[in-house]
Order: sequence, then C-alpha cells, then structure tokens
Amino acid sequence: MESNSNDNYVLVLEDRTEVKNEQEAGKLSVVSSVDDKGNLKTTEAVAANQAAFLKFNNKDGLLKNFMTNFLKQFNNPTHFGLYKVVADNVEQSVDNLRTMLQNREKPESKQQLAYSQVRFEDFLPKQKNATAIDESKIDWKQLDTLGLSRERLEQSGELEKMLNWQKSNLLTIAVPIGDTTIYTEARLAFRT
Repeated sequence: MESNSNDNYVLVLEDRTEVKNEQEAGKLSVVSSVDDKGNLKTTEAVAANQAAFLKFNNKDGLLKNFMTNFLKQFNNPTHFGLYKVVADNVEQSVDNLRTMLQNREKPESKQQLAYSQVRFEDFLPKQKNATAIDESKIDWKQLDTLGLSRERLEQSGELEKMLNWQKSNLLTIAVPIGDTTIYTEARLAFRT
C-alpha cells in the first residue's frame, strides 16, 4: 500500500534564544539531520531545500529515537519550541506557523499550536505519583533480622527506590548463621 503524502511531516525548530518578549516568534528552520554526536542540523524552510529535510511518517517509530537524542542536546528546552508541519507545502506551513506563533495568545492559534507542537515532556520518563509497593505489607521484623530498619532505609534514601520495585545500592547486612553472624554487603529489592 502506498503512503499518502499527507502522512509525511517535517519538524520545524523555533529557536527563541534571541527573542526579546513572549509574543515574538523565534527563528524558524526545518530539521535536516542529526550528526553522530547528536548535534542538530537545520536548513531554511524553502521548497528548494525540500530534499534536505528530515521527513517522518506518522506510522514510523523514528520520532521517539530522534526526540531522545534531541533532548540530550538541549538542556534548556524552554528556549526552543518544536512543531511538526506538512512536508509537501513547507514554505506555506512555516509561514502559517510563524503567524500563529506571533499571535499565540489568540484561542485559534493556541489550539493549532497545541496540535502541531512536539512536547519535550512526552519523551521524558514518566514520574510515578504513588509507590508501587504498599509499605503496610512489608515484613519489617524479617528485615530487622538482617540488621536493617525502616529508619535506616529512609535515611539512606534506599527505601524509596525499593518501594518502586528498584534494587538498592549496596547495604551492609548481618546474616545470622547458627551462633555466628556474617556481615556482608548486598543490593536488596522488595518482591511479593
């Protein structure tokens, strides 16, 4: 099955580093490539540069990999905006985008920008609001036999990791064997 040309899009980078106020649109350019060091290459948004544009298809999984590398490059994403526009008519699309960015407070522009914007947060790891393991189900007496207490785990910061199904860093534990106790280090994790 042949792909519809409307399925293809390019990414337009808004560079806001030289913007003087919130209403002003930044410099717009089309992403053309990413080099092996993760540096972003852009080109002017004119039809003559169409062959240089880095194009994506809505069905491709490339965007996630690209955004992961893109985020590594930009430590301060508030200075940049990234938007997807139709690849076939890039000059008109970028002009429309520029107009919307200059009028970003208008409701119709806000709605269109929200649809076109590629959000950095969508590609960051999700933070959990709640822990995965219920603390009331932990057998603290069993941990006490290993020389670990809830307070010790909290103070070291390891409890939070362990409650989220992660392993702790190395912890000193005491393993009782008959009349002897062996002291060693171990990485611990809670499991049901």
